[in-house]
Amino acid sequence: MRLRLFLFCCCVFVAHVVGAQSKTYSLGFFTGIISPYSFDQGINSDPRYRTKYDLKFAPIGVSFGIDFPRYGLLFSPGIVNTGQNYFIVNNRGGHEGIQKTNLQYLAVPLAAKFYLIDLTFFKVSAVTGVSAALLLNGRQLITHDAGLFRFQDELYPILPNTYTPMADGVQAPKVNSFTMAEKTDFKNTQLFVLLGIRSDWNASEDWRVSFDMRVNFGLLDPRTNSYQDKIARYQTLYSLPGSRHEFFAQLTVGVSRYVVIKPKAKAAKSKKRFVPKKYPSVRSSRQGPK
Repeated sequence: MRLRLFLFCCCVFVAHVVGAQSKTYSLGFFTGIISPYSFDQGINSDPRYRTKYDLKFAPIGVSFGIDFPRYGLLFSPGIVNTGQNYFIVNNRGGHEGIQKTNLQYLAVPLAAKFYLIDLTFFKVSAVTGVSAALLLNGRQLITHDAGLFRFQDELYPILPNTYTPMADGVQAPKVNSFTMAEKTDFKNTQLFVLLGIRSDWNASEDWRVSFDMRVNFGLLDPRTNSYQDKIARYQTLYSLPGSRHEFFAQLTVGVSRYVVIKPKAKAAKSKKRFVPKKYPSVRSSRQGPK
């Protein structure tokens, strides 16, 4: 279903490309930063975690755009890094470490632009679309100092020997880059919906600078079904059951070269006017010479 939806959007994109309207083509590259956030029910109910806000690098992407008189289309594949990090807190709320999550995707967004301001040298557009993403790398690590933490009661049976249950929590040893999940624990594909605003500035007759701010919401839980089942059976030491969706805000700056193509005027076809042939009247043909 996800692939069919994306292919349908691509067909609409191609249909507009071959249209006969006046259009501007652009080809360029962009880079930017990402601010990720995870809607994770398990972590939200886990007293061992506290939200940490970070910025991640979106190294590079390429863009191909087509602008029509009132709207435009934009195809902009690129690398994105998402996944939220969390502070590890002890049973008194003190910070003892950090949990790092990084999901790197090759994202292939297809977006439509609707002009809010449309001037010769400057455009502001509302942007909406969908993005198919292929997982390139995924990892979830945890590092914390020795301390007293509140583990869920269902996790006590799988506590290692170095973890000691106490009256007010579990005394845990120092942990350094413990792997909670790796690439095989995450789904290979993801589908995002996006919404944002974009501005395009004409730097010269041939070059354009753009600033693009988008929010992206992942429709699928990024973890595999088998890994979610493992969490649901309380077989993971630092994860609790609950759905999860990735969300990230993305700010990019791009440079592109563009060219305006106007439709060719159709040659007017000459039409011959039908003129009925005149024949002599019957009366005049019967009259003889005087």
